[in-house]
Amino acid sequence: GAFYIMGDFSDIYEGTNLDFSKWLIREHGVASIPPSSFFSDEHQHIASQYVRFSYCKNDDSLHEAVNRLTNLR
Repeated sequence: GAFYIMGDFSDIYEGTNLDFSKWLIREHGVASIPPSSFFSDEHQHIASQYVRFSYCKNDDSLHEAVNRLTNLR
């Protein structure tokens, strides 16, 4: 599985989310994904000021999450 968080960059950068993603990598060494590529042309505006960040968990954390979710039954 994968984990993602969306971040609004509108207070710190003017431009497209693709431009922001490139700027963030170039200037700060942090990778993000412009989520507008996941939206249809009609809905591009929804993601225009956001980027998506992925983060990973180790296996122990994921197993613990499974155990906790299993106990919800």
